[in-house]
Amino acid sequence: MDAHAQQEIRAYATVIGERIVATWVPLVWEAFVDYRLGAASLSRIEQEILGAIGAGDAERACGIARAAGWLERGAGGWKRHRERAEFEAKLGGWGMAAPWAANPG
Repeated sequence: MDAHAQQEIRAYATVIGERIVATWVPLVWEAFVDYRLGAASLSRIEQEILGAIGAGDAERACGIARAAGWLERGAGGWKRHRERAEFEAKLGGWGMAAPWAANPG
């Protein structure tokens, strides 16, 4: 059911999970949904940036992102960067904005 898996595999796994596992062992399924499907995984860099954001230190957060190569300038703003985009999506899901969003490249 991982978002990175092939769509057909995800569909198959969803049917197994929702129709078989959820019926057979509902508490296990509920725990899986809470602790795996509903969980967020953070890399070391993401943890450091989130810590800086939590401490109110946007400058440090931007410095960590810059040192990790996340904030390279391109012609129209920040160059595309998959890790940065995924982290920004996580922040958005929590109702937060990346500190570098105010100055997009």
